[in-house]
Amino acid sequence: SFILLLNSYITGLLVPVFSLLLIDRGATLSKLSILIGIYSFSVIVLELPTGIMADIIGRKKTFCLSLIVSLLFSVVIILGNGLVILYIGMLLYGLNRAISSGSFEALFIDSYINEFGKDRLHVVTTRINVIDALGLSAGALTGGYLPEISSKYFFSIGMYDLSLIVRIILAIIVLIFALIYIKETV
Repeated sequence: SFILLLNSYITGLLVPVFSLLLIDRGATLSKLSILIGIYSFSVIVLELPTGIMADIIGRKKTFCLSLIVSLLFSVVIILGNGLVILYIGMLLYGLNRAISSGSFEALFIDSYINEFGKDRLHVVTTRINVIDALGLSAGALTGGYLPEISSKYFFSIGMYDLSLIVRIILAIIVLIFALIYIKETV
């Protein structure tokens, strides 16, 4: 549950500032829709192949791979600037979303069914939805304040860099927790 909460929190961090971050990194308003389109298109195109990959290599490995791709996205965006970097970043962000969609939730559900049986499936799906919503909303609230904190106390970095730095740190923590605590029976 904690890993799911942290993962949702990481996703929520960029929600309130995502467009502003992209503009800060070199996107124009007219290119913003293209960048979001690249993200959406990559999610759609990669959803099926990454789902098949999860079935082949396992859900834990797939979830960990999604965290690594998430880290790559954050590093590319924090270190880069300009449209080409943003295009690469959006492809990585879409790949991350396609890889992560469902892999951890399915692993969570399988683990719950193995421990408590199928009769309580409704409990686990409700639990996932509540934890996901809590993580996303807490992340979004935090993500809305991080630029203000950054501009007041960390003026040597970009206004949105603190959001990316927090995202990187938390993704590493989630990856470590996933490697240690998630058990997958194949």
